Amino acid sequence: FFFFKQKTAYEMLRSLVGSEMCIRDSNAEYMGVEAIICSQERFKYQLEYLLPYEDFTILGLNEVCSEYLDKLRTNLFFQKNYYISAMERKDLNGSFGSIIVSKIPFRYYSFGRNVIALLQTEREGIVHQLLVVSLHLVAFEEKYRIRREELEDIMQLLNNLEQYEEHPAIQQRIREAKQAKNIVVIGDLNLHIKFETRFLYEMGLSDIWLELHEKDPGYSWDPLTNSMINTFLPFDNRRMRLDRICLKKGSKLLSPRSCLLYTSDAADDLLCVDLGGRRIIKKK
Repeated sequence: FFFFKQKTAYEMLRSLVGSEMCIRDSNAEYMGVEAIICSQERFKYQLEYLLPYEDFTILGLNEVCSEYLDKLRTNLFFQKNYYISAMERKDLNGSFGSIIVSKIPFRYYSFGRNVIALLQTEREGIVHQLLVVSLHLVAFEEKYRIRREELEDIMQLLNNLEQYEEHPAIQQRIREAKQAKNIVVIGDLNLHIKFETRFLYEMGLSDIWLELHEKDPGYSWDPLTNSMINTFLPFDNRRMRLDRICLKKGSKLLSPRSCLLYTSDAADDLLCVDLGGRRIIKKK
């Protein structure tokens, strides 16, 4: 049993991922942004309560800043219970990147701001290999062609991943994961336009939410329910599902039975919701 989580940026991170604005730690004081998102309070809440409570198996995080990663690594709970991938400065866009946090030991490969992890697990006495991608694609509606190219690039990297590994035994594990189609892609894919979902299916992936909730669009960017969005973008009325959990079609290991969308409840007290991440509702 795997419990994958892909937390949306307005719950977990310092930035508004997938919007027309990204709030970086280098300019967080600009226009009073820090007074609204309360990074230190939010980081403390996430690491001391929210994430331990979730008890996830594998977590993908996007647009992670070095400060957040340091706090995560020095947290005693995570030191005791989880393995955490690193971020290489030379590979990052600015000072942000994607990471994977897992209860299962893993080997990982960083490509720009994305990361691929190789894990080994056992079910019913059979050992399985699993590849998990924490992926963050470019934002803005007009850049949908670039998003497609980025998605094609990461799929090509998966196809050739053993070339980035020098140990023959681990190369074989990678090949076994691919042959069994045990590949999960989680992240802020920034798919702003509805037709972009077909890109996933054309590349052999299935959108787990859509497979299980055919009639529910499952918006992760929704001004009607997330009051934080219009605080920064007063005229934004877009409703989008930017964050996705995808599975390679025909996986021999994973057969999803449920997929929950974690969104932040809208309320008057902005410090207690949305980016603050305190009030979380599970949408089935």
